[in-house]
Amino acid sequence: MHKKNDNNTRITAFIRKRQSLTEEQQLEEAGKIIDQIKAVDVTTAWGNVSGKINKPKTYRLIFRQLQRVAAVLFLPVLLLSLWSLFVKIPQVRSTLIAHQEVTSPIGCRTKVELPDGTHVWLNAESTIKFPVPFIGQNREVELLGEAYFEVTKNKDNPFLITSNEAQVTVLGTSFNFRSYPEDQLAEVVLKEGTVRFESGYNNISSEYLMKPNNRLVVNKRSGELAITDVRVDKYIAWHQNKLVFDESSIDELAEKLERWYGVEVILQGKNFQAYRFSTTFENESLQHVIDLLELSSPINIEYKQAEYKPGDKTVTKSKIIITKR
Repeated sequence: MHKKNDNNTRITAFIRKRQSLTEEQQLEEAGKIIDQIKAVDVTTAWGNVSGKINKPKTYRLIFRQLQRVAAVLFLPVLLLSLWSLFVKIPQVRSTLIAHQEVTSPIGCRTKVELPDGTHVWLNAESTIKFPVPFIGQNREVELLGEAYFEVTKNKDNPFLITSNEAQVTVLGTSFNFRSYPEDQLAEVVLKEGTVRFESGYNNISSEYLMKPNNRLVVNKRSGELAITDVRVDKYIAWHQNKLVFDESSIDELAEKLERWYGVEVILQGKNFQAYRFSTTFENESLQHVIDLLELSSPINIEYKQAEYKPGDKTVTKSKIIITKR
């Protein structure tokens, strides 16, 4: 009876001691327990038991030996289980967290589901990086390029997106975030909910709380912000495989065609710089888009297929050459 009480006292002391530790100390202690589990030589322990079993001893002695070995193997697992039950520590050690990186190649759109159930559509030449699983108080991801987000609501764990010097914080909402490294502008278009946009471009700290139908544009060189109310659909239609041109310049048309179809667009001449394009394509082939653009616009389009270079074993991009008719 006294022995049982002593065991209970020791367990209580064990729990209280670990509850008093800081988070850093908890991580260190948990790591030691995990290492202790890994250090148990199960094969050697079983060999010792097998040798004792094969010797002509009584069943009682054999049973006692099995109990001792089982206790040795079980102790580290017991410590870790008690730790998990009575001390709030991160689910995994930081060294065990995996980081997933997904890239949508040129000419493709990619849908990704994050560990919290958030849905992300990546536009062409875009990359998102995130931990698996999300840990801590925030759900943090990194973005290069353009993505449309439908964020799972969780008021206790805000969703943070960083892209170079820009950051968007949300609780649960739908919006588009565009920030290609080579672009001079970063852009956020909010469909629903509320997001807080923060940036530090050109060493200028800026912050703005966005509302639905807001379009925020920040100049990466000057750090200046511009906010307007817009028709959101044309900015987010790409994630539904719709290629939208709405009063778009020839430069905007060329840029979208390059990313959408993975081609190189060459503009010859400047006489059509003032022309604007307004049309929508949904799941159309490149050839069909070329034909329709030629029919509806004062331009000629020449298509050159990709070529294989035997010397360096590479393939060039297909080319679209646009001239004014």
